Amino acid sequence: MATKNEAELFARTVAAQVRAEIGARDSSVAAIARETGINRETLDRWVKGDRHFSIANLFRVADALGMDTHLLVKRAEERFVDENAASKLAETEARIIVGRFGQNADTDDDSEIPENVEVAWEGRYAADPAGDDPIDHGAP
Repeated sequence: MATKNEAELFARTVAAQVRAEIGARDSSVAAIARETGINRETLDRWVKGDRHFSIANLFRVADALGMDTHLLVKRAEERFVDENAASKLAETEARIIVGRFGQNADTDDDSEIPENVEVAWEGRYAADPAGDDPIDHGAP
């Protein structure tokens, strides 16, 4: 279940995606407001993330943008996952570095590596077939 904070973050991400879609179409908040009949100041607050879109109004805006609402939400979801996965991974990697090279620097025993290392790096890092150095499989 999403926390209130996650829901707020996603609502702001939807707003950011609407802004991006407006910009991609060389349109403006004023033009979308005119087309939808939504007050420009109200729409401006929504796309800035100051207030949250209702589902009905998101449908109206998506229609004015010439796109299906589910596509708009899907793009917002992808943006949300990308933005939050990057920050969570960076935070996890920072804790790993501090834990591994701080507390455990004097040991060669991998049993002391925190469990979150395996979870965070699972599928992303694997041993180099030619040696012991890990390869970052997530790098572009």
